[in-house]
Amino acid sequence: MSLNKLMHPRNKYRRPPDFQALAAKYPEFKKHTRRNRFGKISYDFNDPNSLRVLTTTLLLEDFELNVEMPVDPQIPTIPLYMNYLLWIEDLVAANPTSDVIRGVDIGCAANCVYPLLAAKQFCWHMLATEADTDSAFTASSNVRKNKLGDRISVKVVEKGTMLQGVLESGTVYDFCMFNTLRYYAGSGDKCELMTLLTALILDSLKLKEQVRVYTVKVADKTVADTMVLTLEQAGVTRVSTHQFCQGRTIRWGVAWTLGFAELAE
Repeated sequence: MSLNKLMHPRNKYRRPPDFQALAAKYPEFKKHTRRNRFGKISYDFNDPNSLRVLTTTLLLEDFELNVEMPVDPQIPTIPLYMNYLLWIEDLVAANPTSDVIRGVDIGCAANCVYPLLAAKQFCWHMLATEADTDSAFTASSNVRKNKLGDRISVKVVEKGTMLQGVLESGTVYDFCMFNTLRYYAGSGDKCELMTLLTALILDSLKLKEQVRVYTVKVADKTVADTMVLTLEQAGVTRVSTHQFCQGRTIRWGVAWTLGFAELAE
């Protein structure tokens, strides 16, 4: 059963994209479609390259973002990405500060989609970190290609680095975000993920209110529950969880603060 009706209320993908219109407009997209005997368009969601084309097409059509995207075990799914960003927008709106919203994306990957969407759709200023130098190079290229260099800075960091030594001294960030799904496929694994999540929690205990709200997105409810327990054991009392629903998929978000920020549901 589709969970689209449970998407964030401001997510435009609550209504599925018009694949017939996209096929008519984008020849590369059309190559991955088939028309049945009733004239209805279907799409190959099982092929990684087809998913890559779908994502780049939606980014171009709906956000005017031209993104170079290598085929990867974890191709960004734009409805899910928008759910996470819209939740963060709710958190930011619950804690109004200045007109300039600053965020950190931990591990932006080569596609750099979260910072690109954040800058283009929400006009946020993003610090994007990446440990892989080739991925960081492609991410920077995507930023330049879309003329968003005034809002996005890509920073190469050591593997395993979360926030310590990354943030600009004297700058307060409204939020940080960490998309963990790359650790469920390809070269990543859950042990590495738990190590990074623990490191992020420890960093937050040191940085405190230099980041107003810390957030992560995970694929397993057990990981979200473990994070909440770890935060509570560390003395963090202001913690919130959230469900992201799209298609037939559910993901979980965890947010916490070391200050007095409101954590919107």
